[in-house]
Amino acid sequence: MSINQIRLRQFYAIAASLLLVMTFWIIAAVTVEPAATASLTNPTYSFSPLLIDKNLNSSSRVNISSLFCPNAQLCLAVDSSGRLLVGAISSPYSINWSIISIDPATSLNNISCSTQTVSSNQICVISADNGDIFITTINNQTIGKWAPIHIDGSNAIISLSCPSVSLCVAGDSNGDIAVSDNPLSATSWKVSNIDGSNAVLSLSCPSVSLCVAGDSNGEIAVSNNLLSATSWKVSNIDGSNAVLSLSCPSVSLCVAGDSNGDIAVSDNPLSATSWKVSNIDSGQILLALSCTNSGICIFGDSMGNLFDTQNITQPTAWTKTHIDGFYKFSAAFCTNNDQCYLSDNMGLVFHSQTPLTPTSWTSSLVDTSTSINSISCASTSLCVAVDSAGDALETSSPNISSSWTLANIDTFNFINQVDCSSSTLCVASDDAGDIIYTTSPEIGTSWKVLPVDSYNNLISVSCYGQNFCGGIDTSGNIVYSNSPTTGQWQIYNAESNMAYFRPTSISCPAINTCYVVGSNGNIFYSQSIASGNATLSEENIDGSSTITSIYCYGSSICYATDNSGNILYSTNPQVGTWSKYNIAGHNTVSSLSCINANQCIAIISNESVAISNSVISSSSWTFTNLLAPNPLIAVACLSAASCLATDSAGQIWYGIELSQSQTANPICTVGIGTICNPLASSTNTPKIISITAGGMTGTPFKLELITAFTLLLMGVLIIFKLKSCEHKIKNNIH
Repeated sequence: MSINQIRLRQFYAIAASLLLVMTFWIIAAVTVEPAATASLTNPTYSFSPLLIDKNLNSSSRVNISSLFCPNAQLCLAVDSSGRLLVGAISSPYSINWSIISIDPATSLNNISCSTQTVSSNQICVISADNGDIFITTINNQTIGKWAPIHIDGSNAIISLSCPSVSLCVAGDSNGDIAVSDNPLSATSWKVSNIDGSNAVLSLSCPSVSLCVAGDSNGEIAVSNNLLSATSWKVSNIDGSNAVLSLSCPSVSLCVAGDSNGDIAVSDNPLSATSWKVSNIDSGQILLALSCTNSGICIFGDSMGNLFDTQNITQPTAWTKTHIDGFYKFSAAFCTNNDQCYLSDNMGLVFHSQTPLTPTSWTSSLVDTSTSINSISCASTSLCVAVDSAGDALETSSPNISSSWTLANIDTFNFINQVDCSSSTLCVASDDAGDIIYTTSPEIGTSWKVLPVDSYNNLISVSCYGQNFCGGIDTSGNIVYSNSPTTGQWQIYNAESNMAYFRPTSISCPAINTCYVVGSNGNIFYSQSIASGNATLSEENIDGSSTITSIYCYGSSICYATDNSGNILYSTNPQVGTWSKYNIAGHNTVSSLSCINANQCIAIISNESVAISNSVISSSSWTFTNLLAPNPLIAVACLSAASCLATDSAGQIWYGIELSQSQTANPICTVGIGTICNPLASSTNTPKIISITAGGMTGTPFKLELITAFTLLLMGVLIIFKLKSCEHKIKNNIH
């Protein structure tokens, strides 16, 4: 064997050893070391609700039927629209209210919580018009899920009182009393008739050994053995006047208010002869009454008057102050430290730390049924929203509820949509065929109403800068303007092109260029809306699904959503090439807003927010259920770091992006009947829920793995080189 052949075999041995080592290195890099996780492509947001639509339109305001403050940090109220109002008290002068839908199909009549606790637990009970109660536990400031219990046939449960966590009493519209010594158990409630057919309108139970009820016929029923139906004694103390309100701060003091402005007082409620009746407020209805252990007593009447006293037994000691227009006070509650609250039939709550001082009372509009239908932000310092009562709401600080100002700009018409294409142009459309526009959106009085569409319902509007706007109605018309700041609008009748087509949304990404989507999966497109020979191109891009919204970012890309859980997109929408993928099952995806050509946010099924940083990728979406207590309606983003969603109860949900070093640490989570720790400041402390938009994660090659593959490739090349050398050596030998 030649020396060259010997050396060649030595090189083979070295190369084989090198390849073996590199193979084990690669296996170790892949299987032994955990793969690093890529940074999130989607942001993490924290969302908070702010009640901003404190609408003064009487048609959108709701009667608050009962108030109860279970502790110093929390007040609860219920209304005639089946909703619970949660007041988080962050300071004596700051109460942050949020609204939760409990049972939208019925009126909620009363709320009562036990003042006693067991292991820091209280119970709270809500009564409804349909024989139901809703019950939950409170631990400090944590409220559990509201559980419905049907206890009383079809009778309306009107009055409630819970003297302890193990005893609750309810009165109904048919003279019945329902009692439970284990209120959380549905089977523990026992119903007995104690008062014929007279409605039990009021109840106050200062202890487990005394309960006082007032009825619709001037009678008082009392019991000192609440679990015994036969223990109730009924006596007439007030003629035929209905005893509408009762407050018994102790077993030796009860005060009642009636339907004729009378106050009845007793220092021994078990004795019918102890009740003394005096007329304080002739002819008025006294629904709102509350008295404290210290001797303070207040009531509000049906004409907005407040009465207060610290000498209950003296009729002449009551002081009268008019504080609430001509609205009817509907509920009152005073705490043991003499803070008092009054609510009325128009959604207002009044509060005072010194209730005997008339000037100390302040009011807040906390209960409105106004839906905020659309929101648009021209910049981080200008957002405008519109509602179903013809209002525009504007702010330069979207995260601060008190910064939002409200102006009625459209005589209470239903405003469908608003688009602020710049800080000097906002355009809105309503259900009466009007375009409402302004060049100074920060000034509520600057809006102009322009009838353009013969009372048709203009459901959507979209603007391109200052120079072009388009809108769509439900009758097959497109309205447009090349000069929206001067109010010059025209109509293009597209009905023949859009037969049997129910439009839902329009997007105009350029002058004279608009896309219209709607039912039957169709899209219409025109580049010549303002010309004399305008044409519409039609294409089916989504089968039989309804396309719910469209958002075009310039002329290069359009995104759309539908009612079948799909995202549709096109990078060349003018030629009709569209793709789609599903992100939400069979749920509706609606109200899409895009921050740029890649990042969008959408609402799913009126309750979730979906976020993507790469919309053309089906796997890029992350979404979380906000557990919003009321349906989400619209969404808009100020920037990549902050987004807003609106709901049907006059609230916006303000979402801010958290940095990677921050954690979404909610202090309150609200769902349909679920809340926890509802404490927040009156400004921008996240109060309801945090959204963690998880984002895509990848498994990148580690540096060691790349190095190993590089060396492997080098080893293969060495072998090929050695093989070549071997061939040459053999040729030389021969």
